[in-house]
Amino acid sequence: MPNVQDRFTNAVVNSLPTGPHSDYFWVMGAGLSVFETAPVLGIGLPAHRELCPSILVETPKFRCDNHPHNYYIQFLTETGVIGLITGSVMIISIIWAAFAGRRQNRANVVFATAFVIPFGLFFPIQSTGNFLANGTIFSCGARLPSHLPQPEPLLRVNPNSLSPN
Repeated sequence: MPNVQDRFTNAVVNSLPTGPHSDYFWVMGAGLSVFETAPVLGIGLPAHRELCPSILVETPKFRCDNHPHNYYIQFLTETGVIGLITGSVMIISIIWAAFAGRRQNRANVVFATAFVIPFGLFFPIQSTGNFLANGTIFSCGARLPSHLPQPEPLLRVNPNSLSPN
């Protein structure tokens, strides 16, 4: 019987979209080819679905899909290098803010592990959904504040000093 660890490792490595063995490789490759047509500002939001087939008409080796199935390639394709930098700063700041809660309150399990979810969600070498269409950006923004450390109150009131009227 093969070692379970070896089977798991091989399954994960073989499913990474890093070569022709992966279907996502062909879709992500299409996104990178589209990026080459407008590297600075991209082709526009969300234009990958409409423009990819006409841009790749001469390179049929890649497959156009609704989106490139990777957040970073989608940033490159639709918003260019400027959008990739801006989007990466946003993602890094989300992960950093969640990690800052861990540094401030290691005893609290939620604060100590809050960075794991955005880190896993935005891990660069994986296939992902469409950043704009599936609500990813909005769900991250809605959930993250509940995991961040809360600011200290501006005014501290001693409950013992309050007397009933």
